[in-house]
Amino acid sequence: MRGMMAMVIVGVLALAAFAIEARADWGWLSLTVVEVPAKGKTTVVDLGAKGDSPGDITAWNEPILDKAQKTIGTSNGFCIRTVAGKLSQCQWTLTMREGTISLASSESERGTSPVSIIGGTGAYIGASGEAAVTHNADGTYTVVMKLKMKKK
Repeated sequence: MRGMMAMVIVGVLALAAFAIEARADWGWLSLTVVEVPAKGKTTVVDLGAKGDSPGDITAWNEPILDKAQKTIGTSNGFCIRTVAGKLSQCQWTLTMREGTISLASSESERGTSPVSIIGGTGAYIGASGEAAVTHNADGTYTVVMKLKMKKK
């Protein structure tokens, strides 16, 4: 019985050590981009009642800029209107030279919305985390991301 208990304790300690080591391989990266709809292509498909109504779809392809206002990639995605004038369910991908970051959220028409980071490719492979998307007065969107990623 004592031998079995010792094996169980050793096994639990080994798993704990593995979990701590695995966690040490992950870190946080902050990344901010600005989406510029005016320089891209946006299409609205009016599927519900005429005008802004649940079911309408907005699809886009637009440039994304870094803090220095340099174009670093594109934002491609879609939103489905869920509450007229207020909310849409959105999914989109930021494509940059180093890889992609995919995001999804229920987004408010005004202010800042919390967003889930649901994955990535290339330098962002395995990324998770959260972002905040702010609708700016000039028609752009600022996306502030906190990415949990495997350290290089």
